[in-house]
Amino acid sequence: SWSNRCIPDLQLIFLIEGNYEYSEEGRAPVNLMAGEVLLIEPGRWHTFRSVDRNGIGWISGLHFEFTALGAWAAGDYRLAVAPERVTRVVDVTYLHERFKRLAQVYRSYQPYRELQTSAIAREIVLILVGHWRQPSGPDLSPRMQEMINFIRANLREPLNRQALAKAFRLSPEHINLLFRQELGMTPSSVINRERVMVAYRLIHEKAHSVKEAAYEVGYSDPFYFSRVFKMIFGIPPSHIV
Repeated sequence: SWSNRCIPDLQLIFLIEGNYEYSEEGRAPVNLMAGEVLLIEPGRWHTFRSVDRNGIGWISGLHFEFTALGAWAAGDYRLAVAPERVTRVVDVTYLHERFKRLAQVYRSYQPYRELQTSAIAREIVLILVGHWRQPSGPDLSPRMQEMINFIRANLREPLNRQALAKAFRLSPEHINLLFRQELGMTPSSVINRERVMVAYRLIHEKAHSVKEAAYEVGYSDPFYFSRVFKMIFGIPPSHIV
């Protein structure tokens, strides 16, 4: 808990356990609970405190800027999608793991620590921005969810929009249109994304080599896999520890 506090940069606070109250000068207090993420803007005098009877809670925090080109406090930039002060995330367990991993990497002296810290923080921020963009938007259509499940179940097989068109009895052009309408991405972008996310876990959690992970998720060329991986995560797979 703290009171009468003002910070120079943005801060995210992930509420892991407990119940809290947050208030800003001139604004009504907000009640918070585990599983929510609080965004505190710079320059705002505020109070944050536990309201549990035993006064015990568990939080994780991240100070950041959305861009390296300026400061939010100075008005150098603003987002096209307005940030929400409190965000209730869908996959609480996964977000908790990302905050824990961020803390572990930040405290370490391992190679490429700054690159990994930036990549994990970027993922956390993008998860939240996705909620801000469509805070109450519709879920994926049953057909699109079925297509994504098909991709996840067949990562080692040759996958492209032609393969999806054949499996779902649609034209390749219609497949491309559906992905762009619902996901804002091409089918190949989604396929690559699903593959490298699995590959990341294989390298990080299962100690697979880059070559082993590439083959496991359907890439026959480890060098091409590394280029795709870096394009999506911002760092090459060889830097994952």
